[in-house]
Amino acid sequence: MPYLRFARVRLGDFSLALQVVHSTFVDLAEEWDRALNGPSAPAAAWELLQATMDRCRPLAPRRPTALSGPDDMIVLHCVLGCSIRSIARLRGLETSEVAARLAFARRSARPTSPCRARHACLPTF
Repeated sequence: MPYLRFARVRLGDFSLALQVVHSTFVDLAEEWDRALNGPSAPAAAWELLQATMDRCRPLAPRRPTALSGPDDMIVLHCVLGCSIRSIARLRGLETSEVAARLAFARRSARPTSPCRARHACLPTF
């Protein structure tokens, strides 16, 4: 799973990203029963990663989850090269939902966005 690579891109600092991911998995260990009994353990880990990044992000607060979802998917798919299927597993979503969110993000992205790059967002399942 691309937790460290994602945190590095989002935070811009490898050392901080390493600390965030470590803290995320310490928190996950404490909530392991909830994660296993929930709908998706990877999605629970993703939620904890997001919460940990929120706490550690110096001065740039995250936008609400509803708005950040497509942005996160763009980073995962277009920047880190994750497949739609792996993003769906990671986020606890259906592949069709991830594909639709990426398509919407691609249509509404600025021309210089990585999502608009020539090969960046070809459908990869």
